[in-house]
Amino acid sequence: VMLSAYLSAMLSVYLSVTLSVCGWIGVGWVVG
Repeated sequence: VMLSAYLSAMLSVYLSVTLSVCGWIGVGWVVG
């Protein structure tokens, strides 16, 4: 149970970081 909770937490962090990076790249591409 601890391992699956840890993996799901890591996955959510990874997804949020990936979305943030993609969003910043998209904004930078549109602006400049």
